[in-house]
Amino acid sequence: MGGYVKHADGLLGLELFTKMQQKCIELDKVAYLPSLKACCLTSTLMHGKLIHNQVVRSGHEYDTAIGNAFNDMYVKCQCIKEARKIFDCLVGGYAIQGNYRLLDIFFEVMQQHGFKLNSVIFTSLLSPCCEENASKEGEFYFNIMETYGVIPTIEHVTCRVDLLGGAGYLNDAKQILNISSSQCNIIGWMSLLTTCKTYGNVKFGRQC
Repeated sequence: MGGYVKHADGLLGLELFTKMQQKCIELDKVAYLPSLKACCLTSTLMHGKLIHNQVVRSGHEYDTAIGNAFNDMYVKCQCIKEARKIFDCLVGGYAIQGNYRLLDIFFEVMQQHGFKLNSVIFTSLLSPCCEENASKEGEFYFNIMETYGVIPTIEHVTCRVDLLGGAGYLNDAKQILNISSSQCNIIGWMSLLTTCKTYGNVKFGRQC
């Protein structure tokens, strides 16, 4: 299958994939990748959607390579809405898993495909950074939000406070809260209070 795809013969690649299914051969990542690339070559959206359903059932939907292959297929088949759904699902999935390094990859892919980044996606990008105390990465995502026309929400600001607090920058987090809305302050100060316990900073904890 890989050989046919490499030589731009998507139809023969899909034919082999169909034969594997007919013979009830267990399909894995090695089989799914060339089949998706074959769909890109032939622009056969229906076949691609069938493979997509199989991948979801097999539990491979969060694999980085397969996720990229799905997006390439949907974009080349002019199915932009489906491609966007895949991006949102993958970003959300990696956020739940706390895997911010894989999120970096999908952030780059989204930019390459020209997808508009919204508030929800930035929340999903910031959340796993908080889970893993990746303050540098979190600051990067927060600082470029306005570049994409996204106005920081309470969730975004709270994530930033968590990141700064987790990294030990309590005064920086305090400055952000001093210029934020009262609703954000309540959540933010509670977060900082927990951080003070972690660092044993009684004085700052009393301020919180």
